[in-house]
Amino acid sequence: MPLFSAENNHSADCGTPPEIKNEDGHVYVGYFQNEHGEQWVFTFNLNSRAGELRGGDASWKPLAVQGVGGTPHVDMTLNEPEKMWLEGCWKAATAFRRGGK
Repeated sequence: MPLFSAENNHSADCGTPPEIKNEDGHVYVGYFQNEHGEQWVFTFNLNSRAGELRGGDASWKPLAVQGVGGTPHVDMTLNEPEKMWLEGCWKAATAFRRGGK
């Protein structure tokens, strides 16, 4: 049984939303919906240390998220609440070390 699910608010023109699972526990997942109903999903692979951002406004295609000076950078224009959410996800995901390392 899923812990969390969200309905897609975007039109079919935006593409197929991702189905994200964390069955083996190595993916940090964050979800955000802004005041306009635009949705974002951030994932961070704890093993490879790679972050991705997907959103309906970006056709649900994965955008690489890179750490620059301790803050996340993505090649997409985000509004202030979206930036704050992504920063919180980045800090939470990158602070976690598997096995307490």
